[in-house]
Amino acid sequence: MLLGKLAFLLFLTIVSCQEDFVLNVVHVNDIHAHFDPFNKNGLMCSTAEEEAKACYGGLPRLMTKVKELLDRNNTLFLNAGDFYQGTLYYSLFKGDLIAKMGNLMHMTAFALGNHEFDDGVPGLMNMTLQAEFPVLGANIDTALEPELAKTIDKSVIVEVGGRRIGIIGFITKNTDILASPGENLVFLDEIESLQEEADRLTEDGVDIIIAVGHSGYEEDKAIAANVKGVDLVVGAHSHSFLWPDGMELPAEDQPRGPYPTIVTQSDGEVTRKVPVVQAYAYGKYVGNFSLRFNSMGDVLGFEGLPILIDQSIEPDQTIIDALKPYYDAVQQDYFYYIGKTNVYLNGSGRLEETNMGNLITDAMIDWVSNEDTVGMYNSDYEWTKAAIAVNNDGSIRASIDDTSRDGNITRGDIRSVVPFENELWIIEVNGKTLKEAIELSVKEPSGAFLQVSGLQLFIDKNLPPGARTVQMYARCQKCRVPAYEPVEDNKNYRIAIFDFLAEGGDGYYMFKNKTVEMLGVKDYDVVEGYISKISPVNIGVEGRIRFIDSDRSSSQSLLPISLILVFSTAFCLFI
Repeated sequence: MLLGKLAFLLFLTIVSCQEDFVLNVVHVNDIHAHFDPFNKNGLMCSTAEEEAKACYGGLPRLMTKVKELLDRNNTLFLNAGDFYQGTLYYSLFKGDLIAKMGNLMHMTAFALGNHEFDDGVPGLMNMTLQAEFPVLGANIDTALEPELAKTIDKSVIVEVGGRRIGIIGFITKNTDILASPGENLVFLDEIESLQEEADRLTEDGVDIIIAVGHSGYEEDKAIAANVKGVDLVVGAHSHSFLWPDGMELPAEDQPRGPYPTIVTQSDGEVTRKVPVVQAYAYGKYVGNFSLRFNSMGDVLGFEGLPILIDQSIEPDQTIIDALKPYYDAVQQDYFYYIGKTNVYLNGSGRLEETNMGNLITDAMIDWVSNEDTVGMYNSDYEWTKAAIAVNNDGSIRASIDDTSRDGNITRGDIRSVVPFENELWIIEVNGKTLKEAIELSVKEPSGAFLQVSGLQLFIDKNLPPGARTVQMYARCQKCRVPAYEPVEDNKNYRIAIFDFLAEGGDGYYMFKNKTVEMLGVKDYDVVEGYISKISPVNIGVEGRIRFIDSDRSSSQSLLPISLILVFSTAFCLFI
């Protein structure tokens, strides 16, 4: 009798296992046109770095690993967006090359990222019209762009191993302020749009649903917690490196959270565990995740790990051959020598002053202060057309290492640092508006944080948002000796700024319609010219933005610090 019961239980177990379905999901995100191997700073590898085995990524090596993973049954390959923008490959060849590489990658689906909209709808359609893979974005209202609407979908259903898998794309609702999509597109709430599409797929009999998209790690977790029916969230945008707790790290990247990050979803009656995954950026890793489902589409288990794309992986010859003509053109430009740095130029800020930010904003001031711009003689004693410059951290995409290539800075390095081809403008705002902009800048860590030249800011992060600027000084424009003065609400200030911010990008609506001059020069030319002029670069962090405890500082005047900064800034301007 006992043996009979055991045999019956074994039979049920075998039947259950036979009904289980294992789905493999290979995923990448935020490649940013990094088609060649790169170093730890995201810049193209030198020969010495190649010899030292210090290079990562590159599309040929990435695709070798992807093809190996795709060789398994029941495997999807998802790209969570921001394939555009970041290297000379995109700057020179735009969406044509992105489409060509995408078509060679055997992607199951591609979710649009905000940078796919950097060149507007025409720049996006340059890729989507040639794409041989589904392009997804469920929360994009394309009613006023009917031609674009024909090239993107909210979701796609694929049949794998006899099961119907629904894949829904999403993009950050802030794309209108993070990129340049034009006036005709509306970016809707991710959770509401995903729920609507998930419900539609469920009604159509789809019982396995994946949300893949581009809103950032925190929003990924919110989606996992709130969108009923979604079994997996494949994310992007925040460049988050996720790694299992307690496991030895494969490289120098520090995890932002575990891989996978497990989110509990509950509607009061049913509780589910929904995994969230992301694979850092640039193709340095490829995500490899597997889920096991029963016949009803319930998740029974999952496992996976990001795979480091290092030099132990042989490059794929098909991709090498396809890239060859583009590679040759990029090489001609990339290694053109511009100057040298004696210091590490840190491009990672988000809520702190960086020397790369100082370098770029000083370059902007230099451009609007040269003889051709201002004139040799000025009766109003204006030494510059603008004494202040601001630039958002999100536009700074890389650091430059003084120990790489002996500190030599190339044209390709600069295009990797400032890849967006923004144009230098001058705006005029009053002090009250300038203070509003600074308050937005220090609201939270983000790409909207402003690096500055010609401003000295004293910020208390302990104060409520909107009231964190304790003191603020601006460099004078109409003066024979540039000095810093308290910012006055009703006084007008001219600011050197790139057009993305001048048109309200990153939420800086207070800068819109304030333009007094468009200078017609691109960001990379501004930075390249300045580095060539001052090389070798020795710039540091100078206290332009100081974070203080205003309670402790209230009994002490901040003016002496400001006076010290006046002297140092004036000295730097005229040496």
